Amino acid sequence: MASDGLAGQAGAVNALNASQGTLQSFWDLASLEEGKRLQAAQCLVKDLIEDQKKHDHGKKDAHVAEEDLPTSHVQKLPKPKQVEHALRRCSPLMVYGMRRLVRGLSSGRQGARQGFSTALALLLAGQSQPAAVDGQDVMTLLDTCLETTRSMKGGEARDLLLGRLFGYGALVRSGLLTSGSGMQQVQQQMLRRLLEVAAKK
Repeated sequence: MASDGLAGQAGAVNALNASQGTLQSFWDLASLEEGKRLQAAQCLVKDLIEDQKKHDHGKKDAHVAEEDLPTSHVQKLPKPKQVEHALRRCSPLMVYGMRRLVRGLSSGRQGARQGFSTALALLLAGQSQPAAVDGQDVMTLLDTCLETTRSMKGGEARDLLLGRLFGYGALVRSGLLTSGSGMQQVQQQMLRRLLEVAAKK
């Protein structure tokens, strides 16, 4: 799997240094038991949001601000840079969580898509304002992390396309598309992506 340029950053969280509780929550998101998936999603979201709040507080004290780039400019960046920009406001744990949740949407494990999409929707909806990840950021992550290529086998491409559909559903359920500036543009972008997925399937 290609690197998105974030894993090597100082202070980055990955599967080797994430807490056991976080890793267990991700594992349980793919449980066949609906109740267990929901409990894992709620536990994971709670940890990610609390960590993000600490991160936001630290940035405020240090007077740190991130640069917002126009969507047209972001789309011209290399894929790793697009991911980096989409997660520019996130804590290291939130970066890890968002990347893993999006990628988990394409998992073939039974129950995984339902669990990961539920956690993603809850996480996006539960963010403090201003949100660390907005609707456009989510669309960027879905485009880059679940990108299909012509060289892929049918089953692999199908998993990625299904992952996108579950991701779009999570974004709609989160309510992010009904608030904030530029959401009409994101809605139109999602419609185009849905038509693309329909054409590929």
